[in-house]
Amino acid sequence: MSYYEYRVVPAPKEAPKARGLKGIAARYAHGMAERLNSEGLDGWEFQRSETMTAESRQGIFRRTVAEPVTVLIFRRWVELAELPSAAATAPETPEELGAKIAHSDRNSAARDVAEPASHHAATLSAQRRPQGALRPVPGPARD
Repeated sequence: MSYYEYRVVPAPKEAPKARGLKGIAARYAHGMAERLNSEGLDGWEFQRSETMTAESRQGIFRRTVAEPVTVLIFRRWVELAELPSAAATAPETPEELGAKIAHSDRNSAARDVAEPASHHAATLSAQRRPQGALRPVPGPARD
């Protein structure tokens, strides 16, 4: 399975000073090019720039002020290893499905007798994936 991963970063608000560049437009273009190239070195492809209105509260009386916010949107292609297809793991006939359910019920009953409930409580938590994302684990730890 492959998909696009997106990254949204704020656009530079100020034009950085650079030697040999005159005028605000040239300095701003240079700063934007530096930002786009730095993201490109990490594998991100520039998609577009969006300007949205964000409301914030400012001042002593906390008045709502609408302020334009410009963000840069990048994407990159992510390749994942192929997962086994559902057709290969699913039983083909109702008899096979019934046998699979009956077998799993006997195994879970035997496991409940062999392992105390405190063991299950210790394994019912989220597990950390190598990338750092959490995934819920509904039953005993499986990996």
